[in-house]
Order: sequence, then structure tokens, then C-alpha cells
Amino acid sequence: MQAFEAAVAIWNDSDQHLEPSLIRTLRKGSRPFNRAAAAYAMQMVCSQKTILALEQAFRNKSEHARVRGEAAEALAHCHRKESHDVLLAGLLDPSKEVRFWCAFALGEMGDRRAIPTLKRIVATDKRIVKGWYSVAKEAADFVLLEKDLSFPVVNLFSHVDSLEQLEIDKKFIVAANTEVKDVHDGVYYTMLKEGNGRQVSVNDTVTAYYKGYLLKDGSVFDQTKDKPAIFPLKRLIMGWQIGVPLCKVGGKIKIIIPSNLAYSIRTRAAKIPPNSVLVFEIEVVDAKAPQ
Repeated sequence: MQAFEAAVAIWNDSDQHLEPSLIRTLRKGSRPFNRAAAAYAMQMVCSQKTILALEQAFRNKSEHARVRGEAAEALAHCHRKESHDVLLAGLLDPSKEVRFWCAFALGEMGDRRAIPTLKRIVATDKRIVKGWYSVAKEAADFVLLEKDLSFPVVNLFSHVDSLEQLEIDKKFIVAANTEVKDVHDGVYYTMLKEGNGRQVSVNDTVTAYYKGYLLKDGSVFDQTKDKPAIFPLKRLIMGWQIGVPLCKVGGKIKIIIPSNLAYSIRTRAAKIPPNSVLVFEIEVVDAKAPQ
């Protein structure tokens, strides 16, 4: 796990000075595990060069499937217009890992052009990806979501994720004058209750109660009720992956997530407009390391 732990540590220092070494590792690293870790970290060091390197690694069919899968996942968070076409082609790849992460990425990007192919995958590809579940189930997540969409979807090809939006979000968060003052790698947070268990890791499967609402008007878009939710932390938005590991088991944290670390221009729920700053109050009940 050392390579991936190093990749997680990069999030604490995610600046453009890391770009050359990450690209070099992705292209020339001697071990697939190290190349995969570099791809994983690139979603936090986003630039035109890293996007091109991720696309190149993904297109390389002689590359290890795990590396290509991590590249596809990273492109979900850090991409350009052309990345959509790269991932759409990947849905037809024979590798189950590549198909799985392409389905995830295109779902995150809200690209409805993927729906016909994803429907075929739901019906035909029952292969299990180690540590996760079947390719069909991952494809089904976006297909089922698409059926429930009753709101206009943002045209991804006339919008781009930008540093300008991040500055807008920062000013909005400061102007909101909340009690959340500390910042960790772009996520604003305050510890509501200190936990007495072990520190949460980004690799954990967490059990948590939570409430999520929009900073702009306080409207709740999601929350647990009688039972806590259980999910692998790495499957959630980047804001959770950065914020929740600040907490120990038994603790409760409030985080404010700028849109670039949430859904950005993507629209994953009717109650979350594009470029929304999200607020979560999260109580961590349990956290289990991967077996």
C-alpha cells in the first residue's frame, strides 16, 4: 500500500510542482502499482499535461488494466472535452476493469451518450471487479439515475471546470460567514465532536450518519434517517475523501466542499444544481480497512 499512501499524501501538497514527477512515474514507473498510484494522484494535480498523460495511459492497451482503470477514474474528476470520447471508446474494451471505471467516469461526468452502451453492459457483463462488484452493477447505477432525471442536464461541451469557479466558491464560502474556518486541501471543516476510535483512512469502508445541504440556501438534498449509510470512501466525491479522514471513529465533522471537489458542472441529483457548494455534517460510526 506504500505507493497509494504516498499518492494520498500528495493531496496535502497538491500543486503543479508535482506534475512532472507524476507524469514521469505514470509513463516510466517500473511497477504497475506505482503507475496506478500516479494516475490516482493526478486527479488532484489537474492540468492540461496531466489530462493528456492520463488519456495516453488509458489508450495504451498494453498497459496494465489497473493502471488504465485508475486513469479512467482520474479523468472523471480532471478532464477536457476530448476525454469523453476516450472513455466512451473504453466501454467497448475487453478488460472488465477498464469497462468498470469507464462506466463510473462517464456516470460522474453525466454523459448521456453512454446510455445505450451501458444498457448493453447491464444485460451482458456480469464479471466481478476485485474489491468492488460487477461491471453490470456499475453501469446500472448511471442507467437507473438517468431514468429519474426530470431536470435539464448541463451541456458538458459548452461548460468547462475552471479555476475561476474555484475563486467564486472561495469568496462565497467566506461571505457566508460560517463557523467553519479551518481548511484542509481545499475542504473547509470544523470538528463538532472528537472521536475516540482510530483515524479514518481514505481506503476504508465507512459507516456514517450524515446530512447534506446546499450552502446557498440550506436546502437538504440527502440525509440518513434511522440507519447509517455504509460505503467505500474512495467511491465518494473528493470532498468526502479529503474531509472524512480528518475524523476518528466516533467523531462528528462538518465540512464545506467547493464545487470542484463535489460535482462541479455535473448534475447528479435534481436538488444539486451545477457548481454547487455543499455542506455535510457527518458522524462516523465505524471504519473498516480493506481486507
